[in-house]
Amino acid sequence: MTRILIVEDESSLSEPLAYLLEREGYRVVTAKDGVDAIDKLKESLPDVVLLDIEMPRMDGYEVAAHIRGNPVLKDVPIIMITSRVGEKHRSRAIELGVDDYLGKPYQESQLLEAIAPLVERNARARTALMIRRPPRSTPLPPLSPHTPLCRALLLQAMGDLAGARPYLERSLAIRQQV
Repeated sequence: MTRILIVEDESSLSEPLAYLLEREGYRVVTAKDGVDAIDKLKESLPDVVLLDIEMPRMDGYEVAAHIRGNPVLKDVPIIMITSRVGEKHRSRAIELGVDDYLGKPYQESQLLEAIAPLVERNARARTALMIRRPPRSTPLPPLSPHTPLCRALLLQAMGDLAGARPYLERSLAIRQQV
C-alpha cells in the first residue's frame, strides 16, 4: 500500500487531507512539524511527502533540504502545499528539489493528479533497485530467511527502516568477522 507522509502543523488542514487520501486507498502518516517529520522518516520510508512551508521548530524548506541531503531519502518525491504562492517561494522550493508545488487552497483533484505520477515513478525506481544487483568479486554464501541480512532487507522493503537497522548492523558485524 502506498504510504504518504503529511507534514502540516494545522490539524484543521491535515485531518481532512488525511481523510481524502485514506479514502483514495493511501496509507497516511501525519507529522505536526518538521522535527516530527524527521522522526517519522526514521521510522518508515514514505512513497510521497506532502509538505507545508510555515511550521514551528523546522520549516518545510529545512525538511526538504534534509530529505534531499540524505542518501536513503533523496529520491522520495515531495509536493509542497503552502499558502506562500509567490514566485520567490516557489523558486526556492524548486531549487531544493521539490517535485511539485501547490498553493492553498487547492482542488482535491489537482492534488490527486499531482500525487499519481510521483507514486508511479517511485514504484518504478524501487522495482529497479530490487532488480539491479551490484557486481561481486567473490560469491556470497547462501542466505536463509533467518540470516540478519535477509531480515534487514525484508524489513527495509516493507518500509520499516528502524526495524531493519539492528539486523543490518548485526549482518555487517558478521561480515567483518569473515
